[in-house]
Amino acid sequence: MTNKTNAFAGTWQLKSFEYRNSQGTVIHPYGEDAIGYLIIGQDSYLSVTFAASDRPEFASGSIANATSDERNEACKSYFSYVGKANFISQQEKVKTDVMLSLLPNWTGKTHERTVNYDGTHLSFVTPPDIVGKGFSAYLTFERIKENS
Repeated sequence: MTNKTNAFAGTWQLKSFEYRNSQGTVIHPYGEDAIGYLIIGQDSYLSVTFAASDRPEFASGSIANATSDERNEACKSYFSYVGKANFISQQEKVKTDVMLSLLPNWTGKTHERTVNYDGTHLSFVTPPDIVGKGFSAYLTFERIKENS
């Protein structure tokens, strides 16, 4: 397949998100039932969003009136970034030039992930230590099928 970006274009639903280290420790930072989406356009832009499934609502119903603790918890239970992706099929890698991220330190940087595709699931694996203490992040998505 010469152009994996086009092959991967579409909307994907998060099936699992976990941190793993070489000792076999597995952590589910957003819970075992985390929710999320990966959207890849024909133009190679991608957007990744995921969150804990049990995020509490703001008591006031408004971000303008939310407490600092509520805003902090909302931030800790959610993650998102957008960028231009370059899928490198020979190396099974994707390099994303991050244009915007919840983490300000990611904006303007290039992030590389290992890509695994088994015909049904698309997985991204970060290099070790991106989340600290020798852990890599493993995100697995399944394409959302269009209704016939």
